[in-house]
Amino acid sequence: MKQLFYLGIFISGIIVGQVDKSMDFCSRQNSLAKWLSVENSLTENQERIDVTFYDLFFKIYPEDESINGRTIVHATVKDSGLTAIDLDLKDGYVIDSVLVNGQSADYTYSSDLLSIQLAMVEPPDIGTEFEAIIGYSGDPQSYDFGSFSFDSHQGENLIWTLSEPYGARGWWPCKDDPSDKADSVNIVVNVPDHLIVASNGSLISEETNPHGRKTYSWHESYPMATYLVSLAIYPYQYWEDTYINADGDSLPLTYYVFPDHYGSLYENYLETKDMMGAFEESFGPYPFFGEKYGHAEFGWGGGMEHQTLSSMGGWSDWLIAHELAHQWWGDMITCADFHHIWLNEGFARYGEALWAEYDEGIDAYHTYWANHAFYGGGTVFVENATSVSEIFNGQLTYNKAGWVVHMLRHVVGDDVFFDMLKAYANNDSLKYASATTEDFRDVCEDFTGLDLHDFFNQWIYGERYPRYQVLYDTSPENAVSIQVNQIQSWQLFHMPVDIRITTTDSVYNYFVDQMGESTLYIFDIPDSEPILNVELDPDNWILKSVEVLEIGQEPPLPGVFSLDSPYPNPFNGRVNIPFAIGHDSDLTFSIQNIMGQTVWKKNAFYPIGNHILNWQGRRGDGTDLPSGLYFFTIQSPEKSLRQKILYLK
Repeated sequence: MKQLFYLGIFISGIIVGQVDKSMDFCSRQNSLAKWLSVENSLTENQERIDVTFYDLFFKIYPEDESINGRTIVHATVKDSGLTAIDLDLKDGYVIDSVLVNGQSADYTYSSDLLSIQLAMVEPPDIGTEFEAIIGYSGDPQSYDFGSFSFDSHQGENLIWTLSEPYGARGWWPCKDDPSDKADSVNIVVNVPDHLIVASNGSLISEETNPHGRKTYSWHESYPMATYLVSLAIYPYQYWEDTYINADGDSLPLTYYVFPDHYGSLYENYLETKDMMGAFEESFGPYPFFGEKYGHAEFGWGGGMEHQTLSSMGGWSDWLIAHELAHQWWGDMITCADFHHIWLNEGFARYGEALWAEYDEGIDAYHTYWANHAFYGGGTVFVENATSVSEIFNGQLTYNKAGWVVHMLRHVVGDDVFFDMLKAYANNDSLKYASATTEDFRDVCEDFTGLDLHDFFNQWIYGERYPRYQVLYDTSPENAVSIQVNQIQSWQLFHMPVDIRITTTDSVYNYFVDQMGESTLYIFDIPDSEPILNVELDPDNWILKSVEVLEIGQEPPLPGVFSLDSPYPNPFNGRVNIPFAIGHDSDLTFSIQNIMGQTVWKKNAFYPIGNHILNWQGRRGDGTDLPSGLYFFTIQSPEKSLRQKILYLK
C-alpha cells in the first residue's frame, strides 16, 4: 500500500501522479455512439418548413366532451424538396376542410399525421411563405397522452390541457416538436358563459355571445413551443398581484384558483413575487415581461410550466419555484428534443434549491441537494425519447440533472456561474429558441474559457458517480501526502475537488483537478500542527461517496448503520436528520404521526458514508401538517431505526 501511495516526486501542493484514463476514453466512445444513434421523429417535409404563426380557435362543448377546431398555420419553406405540409394530429378527428393559400387542398390523414398535398408542379423555392387552414371536430378525451381533459371540480366543469411531451397533436394539428417554435400564437376559445378561460400571453378580449356562450381571445407574442400552449377553463376565483423589478417596471401576476382553495394557497402564492426577484437576480430579466406571469389550477397532481401561466395542481413553495424557473429554462430556452429534457427539468429543480438558498441560506441549499441525491444507473440524456416515463424519470431527469447544475456552479465558481447563466439566457441563437446539451456546453466554455467536455460527457452521457478513497500520510517532513483513488467500476470522472485539512491551529483549503484512477497530492503543512481531519469535498459539491483513511488505519467494517438525534428538535421550519450507513444500500424513510399513520415516505439508494436528510413538516404531496409529535423511521434491508421529532408551528 505504501509503495502505491508514494507515486512520483514530492512537489508542494500540486498533482504528483495520475494513472489509467482508459475507462474515460471507453465511456466517451460509448456515449458518442448513443448520441449518434438518436432517431429524428420529424418527417422530411416537416424538416423543410419553419412555422412562424399559429391561429387557434376552439369551440368547446363540455356536455358531450367534444370540440370544433380551426387551426391556421403560417410557415416558410427553409429547405428544397417540399412535397406536402405534414402536421401531427392524433387519429380520430373528422376533417371538415383543408385550405392552402385560400384554395381547397387534397390530403391524407392516418397514423397520426395529416399530410396536405401542394398543388404545384415543382417544389416551392426556399423562402416561400404559405398559409394552411384546417377545420376539424371530435373528442380529444379518447387520446392516450391525456393532453386535453374534460374534468370536474366541486361539481363544476373543469377543462384543462397538459401537452408535454407530444400531446399538442391530441387537440390541434401542428408541427409538434420543440425545435420549431412559432413566433407568436393566437388562442381563441368559445365556451359556456359561466366558464372562465385562462391561457398564454395577454388577454385581448372577452366577448359575450348569443345562446349563453362567451369567447376569450388570448395572444402570445413571444415564440412558443407547441407543448406549452395551454387552456385552463373553470368558474375560477381570479385575483392579481404585482411584481416590481429593480428598474421600477411592473408585471401583473394573475391567479386563477378554485374558490374552495383560495384560503389555503393565498399566502404561498404571495411568495411568487419574491421568487421572481430572486430568479431575475440569478438568471436575468423575466423573459415575458411585456405580458404576465401567473398560475391556473388544474386537475393534475403536479405542475406544468405553460408559458406565462403555469398550471398548478398544488401550492407548495417548491412547486411554485420549480414552475417559475421553467419560464427561463424550458419556455424561453427549450430543449431541442426530449433527449435533452434535463435542460428544462434539471434547471427547474435547481430553481427549487436556489429559492431555498435565498429564503433560508446556503445551509438550506446544501441540505436540499443532500435530499435529492441519486446514485443509481442510467443516463441523464434520455436514450428513449418515445417513452414518457423515461423522459420524466424523477431521479435522472430531475434530481441528477439538478445536481449537474449544482456541480457546475462549483466547477466554474460562484463569481462566474450566474453571469454564465445570463450569457446562456441572452445567447442570440438560443434565446426564445431551443438548445441541446452541446449548445449549453459551448456557451459555458466560451464564457469561462474552460474545457468542459469531460464534465458534460461523464455526467450527462455517462452513468452513476465517483467513489473516492482518500489515503493520507503525515510522515513526510512538513508535508501531508494525500492519494485520491477512484474505486468505482463503471467509469472514471474528471472533476475539480476540494480538499480540506484541519489541524490543531488552522484549516487549509485546496481546490485540485482530480482525474484518472489514482492521483497523489503533496501539501505543505508544518509538523508543529497535528492533523485532526482530512476531508474531500466537505461542502458536498459533488455527487459522490468518500472513504477517508490515514495510512495504517483499518477501513470501517461494513454494516455500520446509525441514526443520530435530529436537530433542531423541537423545530418549526426544517429539521435535519443525520444518519450513517456502512455499505451501499437501498433505504426507506418514513414519518408517522402519533396515530401510527404514515404522512411522508421516501425510498432511495445511498452509498456508504454519512448523510443528512431534511424534512419540513409536510406530507408527501407538499401540504402542511399540524404541530405535534412525529416519529422518523429509517429502514435498511437489515434493520430499522427510529427517532422522535416535535413539530411546533
